[in-house]
Amino acid sequence: MPKKGLKPEPVSQISKDKLRDLFFKNEDTASSAAEKVGCSRQYAANYWHVIATEIQQKDNLSWIERADDTRTQAIEGFNQKIEEAEKRIQDVKKVYDEVSQVHFELKPRMIEKLNKSVLSQKIGQLEPEEFAQLVMFLKSYLKEYAELGFLRESWNKELRNERIYKTELQMQFDDLKLTVPPSIVLDKLMENAIAQKIMLKPALPEPEKKT
Repeated sequence: MPKKGLKPEPVSQISKDKLRDLFFKNEDTASSAAEKVGCSRQYAANYWHVIATEIQQKDNLSWIERADDTRTQAIEGFNQKIEEAEKRIQDVKKVYDEVSQVHFELKPRMIEKLNKSVLSQKIGQLEPEEFAQLVMFLKSYLKEYAELGFLRESWNKELRNERIYKTELQMQFDDLKLTVPPSIVLDKLMENAIAQKIMLKPALPEPEKKT
């Protein structure tokens, strides 16, 4: 049993995320943050110290390292978005295929049902009430067929949009991958500068020959 007055330490990532959010909002002390999250003040203070240390270490990186880090994060971000887009494409395509199948099968099912109907077998001898029933049947079918067609086209449009979005992401991803990391560019520039300096270095005078 924990001592009275002490709060248990966070055991989930959610608690840590809340502490991190409160740190960046800069509106709470460690004590008030601990109260909101449900942890001890010491834990909150220690965790905030870890966050501050991480920020300081990152700020100490040279600008070229930060540029490399930004490029890497951008590539990872695009890669994740592409994977998510592909998943959405598969989900949308599954629904589109299902709706298309129902839409495709509706017409033959309607014809089969109509052929089996007593009304269709004596269509030239229908009473007004029977004729009205036949009209309602055809009207219901046409309405369902039109609604399914509209739904099918809507999902087809959604599928096209998702594919276009993924293509745009892929193009940006490919362009970013083709860019040379800033650190490599800097190294190359330094190599060229050193090589040029060596080439321009004046030659040492040859010693005079004694006659």
